[in-house]
Amino acid sequence: MLKNRLVKTLYILGVLVICGVLLSAAASQKSFWEDEAFTAIFAQKDISELLQVTAWDVHPPLYLFIAGQWGRLFGFDELGLRSFSILCALAALLLTYKLARDLFDERTGLIAMTLMAFTPLLVMYGHNARYYSLALLLALLVTWTALRFQSPHQFVFAILYILSSAAFLYLIFAAAVVLFAVNLWWLVRWLIQKEKRSLGVLIIWLITQAVVVILYFPGVQILQNATSRFSELARVSNWLVEIIKRAGYYGFVSSVGETLSPLNPVAWLGVAVVVGVAVYAVIKAWRNLNFWLPIIFIVLIAVTNLAITFNIAVSQTWQNLTYRGFYLYPFLMIWLAVGFARMPLRWGMGSGAVLGFVFVVGIFNYYTNRQFLRPVLTVPWQAIFQRIQQESQPGALVICGFGDSSCYYYSERYGFGGIDLNTWPSLADQQYPVAWFVQSNLGRDVSTSGLPDQQAEFLQQMLQRYSQAMVYNYAPQDPSIRRLKAEFLNQEDYAYRINLHKFFNLDK
Repeated sequence: MLKNRLVKTLYILGVLVICGVLLSAAASQKSFWEDEAFTAIFAQKDISELLQVTAWDVHPPLYLFIAGQWGRLFGFDELGLRSFSILCALAALLLTYKLARDLFDERTGLIAMTLMAFTPLLVMYGHNARYYSLALLLALLVTWTALRFQSPHQFVFAILYILSSAAFLYLIFAAAVVLFAVNLWWLVRWLIQKEKRSLGVLIIWLITQAVVVILYFPGVQILQNATSRFSELARVSNWLVEIIKRAGYYGFVSSVGETLSPLNPVAWLGVAVVVGVAVYAVIKAWRNLNFWLPIIFIVLIAVTNLAITFNIAVSQTWQNLTYRGFYLYPFLMIWLAVGFARMPLRWGMGSGAVLGFVFVVGIFNYYTNRQFLRPVLTVPWQAIFQRIQQESQPGALVICGFGDSSCYYYSERYGFGGIDLNTWPSLADQQYPVAWFVQSNLGRDVSTSGLPDQQAEFLQQMLQRYSQAMVYNYAPQDPSIRRLKAEFLNQEDYAYRINLHKFFNLDK
């Protein structure tokens, strides 16, 4: 018994260490992408400014406040800000194990934790200087404390549930969906388990929900401001096609991540294993009441996030489904773990080896910047601005294109100021020895963008002002993904996410 416990402890520690190394390596290697740069910029503001930011942002202020306090202790650079998310991700792995173990058994818990630790999505988003890992941790904490309060009725878990639920609501508005799923599952479980049913427990549970609502009263105004701005539906030509397209994308990336092209056979090998194991789990465990917890969570969270993408404010960024519903993935891993744990050993080992291979390929692609469905995550901003520094003369000008907070953040960080095309007219009369233009290609929806191409107009003006021009390209888009986006997703095509233009005159 003692030996088995030691082996289990060492295994859990090994998974945490390896996952921690992967996340830390990613945090050190990758520049801040757009949303992380937003965090790095606004987390340094005071609380009054943060509240003003949330008046037009799509999230409550909790994460930015926490990131601000964390950054003041550990720094606002990549590793400093991201270290908080890494700690949250590792804590979430432990909770994935505990929740799956308490719902099913030890073996299922260990498998669920392992799957979650090495899914490419955790490696990609678990270290981000955004709310993703904290949301992951709080979703698991809310669920686990609800389960632990129902049995063995320890009051401390009711308190933890209240605190984690309130924090979750102040982190993201969609937390309400998780709380609804928890309560639905909790009440059904309470009704069915007659021998453990207690009216007193139910009353305390209802009181905890009331306390959560009371604690959230200050956030109601923030919620009202957000919903008033996001009440209009997007204009969609064919709703059925659009729903199938977005649901298919969500299912694909949930299975194998965002660093495998849909034209890569390895990706569909992974999808086949995930679907097969998920179906096997349903066949083997559908009579188990606890099995329906992850099912309820996955369905409600996935449907809600899909529905939100049809709001006009976020419709063009519907590919952000992956990280907006990041807190869904431990429940998917628990579902798969149920299937793996009930398979004959030979089949389980074989299926697990295949899925492990797919995950390794996805992680390898992530570190080597291959087959990214969203090239915005691959832009080496530090390398870009190091080149600008090395090839510039005193008085050089850097102008950022539209749509990328990272350019403004790194431009300020490297001492060039946050100049964009909107402020350029006020500077156009001045002479600069070297001018740099960071052109961000966004891949917008062709049918809905309808915006004048100010970048092209600006480039024409600069070619007239300067005798020499050079272009450096960064963050290439995989050719197969370019084709899919252009032909099937109706998006503007581009070969590189960033075109860095250098304008200068030769010395006479």
